[in-house]
Amino acid sequence: MSGELAIHHLGGGLGLGPNPFGRDVANLALCRAFARHGGFDLLHMLTAIETPAADIAEALRGPDPLTTRIETGSLLELGQARQAGTLFRGKADLAELAWARRGAGLDGAYSLAGLIHTIAPPLTREEIAQASLAPVHP
Repeated sequence: MSGELAIHHLGGGLGLGPNPFGRDVANLALCRAFARHGGFDLLHMLTAIETPAADIAEALRGPDPLTTRIETGSLLELGQARQAGTLFRGKADLAELAWARRGAGLDGAYSLAGLIHTIAPPLTREEIAQASLAPVHP
């Protein structure tokens, strides 16, 4: 294994609430795949709510112990994204992340990657359009 990945996760914990949406299921499954099969040494889970790394690791763990180390941090701290080289967000809205990266003078410091689960909702199409106007790169 080698490498790191920073994941932008607004909520503190991982899991499905009482009324999950399809994107919630998809994002949880993808985060579990990153942790279990992504080949990463370290996942940085960046959240708005302080959450113990052990809680995140437990939510990502499968039947076998994780070999990927989990660290948590604040969404506002860009150092972990820079260290990882890539910041992943489980939705199409990358514009605000691109502008925050630019505002911090870190335009080329790390990549941004997002997930488009569906383009049906008008808000998702708007987020994709806004990303095309933000300082993103191929």
